[in-house]
Amino acid sequence: MIKVKNYTLNLDFNDPDKILEIYKLDGKVLKSSKRSLVKLVNYRGYKIVVKEPRYQNKRKRFRLLSLFSKSEAQKALDSMELLNKNGIPTNKPLVSYEKRKFGMVEESFELYEHLEGEVVTSKHARDVISLLKKIHNLGYVHNDTQVRNFIFNENQVYTIDCKLIPKTFGKISEYSAFIGFAVDIKEALKYINQKSFSYKIAYFFYLYFRFFRRTKKKIRLALNLQPGRYKETLNKKERQRVSIG
Repeated sequence: MIKVKNYTLNLDFNDPDKILEIYKLDGKVLKSSKRSLVKLVNYRGYKIVVKEPRYQNKRKRFRLLSLFSKSEAQKALDSMELLNKNGIPTNKPLVSYEKRKFGMVEESFELYEHLEGEVVTSKHARDVISLLKKIHNLGYVHNDTQVRNFIFNENQVYTIDCKLIPKTFGKISEYSAFIGFAVDIKEALKYINQKSFSYKIAYFFYLYFRFFRRTKKKIRLALNLQPGRYKETLNKKERQRVSIG
C-alpha cells in the first residue's frame, strides 16, 4: 500500500509516480550514510530537499513499530506543519511518501522546501533559546538541537529539518534540548537557569549518555568494527573456538 500526504496545493504531490520522479532526480547530496540520505534537487525552478530515513526504513525494530504509528517521514513533516501554523520559522513541508507491506513501512521519504542561510553562531544563541522555548510552550521539544539544525537569514533564526517529540519529562526534557545546543554554542548557557534542579538532572543524564556513547565507540574501534557488526563478530569468534576445540 502506498500513501502520500500532500501539505501544499501542488497537484503533482498527489501523484505517487510524480513524487517518485522527484525523489530520483539527480542533485547535490548533502548527506549520505546508513542513517539517512539528504539531497537537494531542482524541480521546475524550486529547490527541494529530499530526505530518506534509511535507518528507520531498514531496521526490523522500527518496521515493527511502524505498525502502530506514522512513518518517520510523515512525523517530520507534521512537525514542520505544526511549527509553521504557530509562527515558528522552519521549512515548509511539501509531501511525505510511504510504502507499506503487511502494515509495516518498508520505504518512506519526505520532500520539503529548502531554506537558504548561514549556520548560527554564538551571537544568535539568545534567539535560538527563545525559539526553543516557543516549541516547549507547544508541549514538545526539538529532537536534535545540534547547531547545524539552526540557520540565520534576513534577521531571522530558523530551525531546519525539525522533528518534534512530546515533552515527556517536562522541564528536564526542556533543559536536555538546551544542553544539546549549548554543547556547540556555550554562549547559550547565559540564557538558561543553570541553578535549576531540572537542569542538573538533565546535565547528569547528558554526561551519562555521552560516557556510554564514547565507551561504545572505543569498543568498536578496538575491535575494528562497523556499527551493527558486533554480534556477528562475536558469533564468528565463538564458531572459531568450537572448531579449534
